[in-house]
Amino acid sequence: MAHVLLIQGHPDPDAQRLSRRLALAYQEGAEDGGHDVITLDLASLNFPMLRSTRDGDFSQAPGILRFAQDELRWCDHLGVFFPIWHGAMPALLKAFWEQVLRPGFAFELRGARVPRKLLDGRSARIVATMGMPALAFRLVHGAHGIAVLEKSVLGVSGFYPIRRTLIGRVEGIGEARLARYQKKLRRYGEAAF
Repeated sequence: MAHVLLIQGHPDPDAQRLSRRLALAYQEGAEDGGHDVITLDLASLNFPMLRSTRDGDFSQAPGILRFAQDELRWCDHLGVFFPIWHGAMPALLKAFWEQVLRPGFAFELRGARVPRKLLDGRSARIVATMGMPALAFRLVHGAHGIAVLEKSVLGVSGFYPIRRTLIGRVEGIGEARLARYQKKLRRYGEAAF
């Protein structure tokens, strides 16, 4: 049994949003697999954005987000669900990571050497939806928006392995295709994979 934290990064709270429906399938699978699951919905939180590097270096996360740090410490596996907007994660999700994954919590700086990863031993799955074909996002655009999350956000904190599910051409996805993705994500959730 694993402790699974799901982060819903879609800024729109509408339950019919695709990333929300996919996250629910993953959650149901994880619960069916006997895992403890906590879901954190960023659309329901009102937190400030960082305005300077001084605000984010070695200071504490805002009080409204300290519980998120506790949940990240608690989890064995992390699922992150969001749409790709302008080639990357929505600003709300990026602002969340900047506030929560601070030096001293997620990593420890050691001068010019490589940071020490303070959240190692945890795995992650990124599920991102987009209007363009997923293959074009990977091959033509290099999936840079996902690579930043994998390497510079989660990876530097110690999450490994980090797996990805990229779902393209989501406009008018259709119920049959959606059901296939939901089935796949239920299986991943059940295995906390």
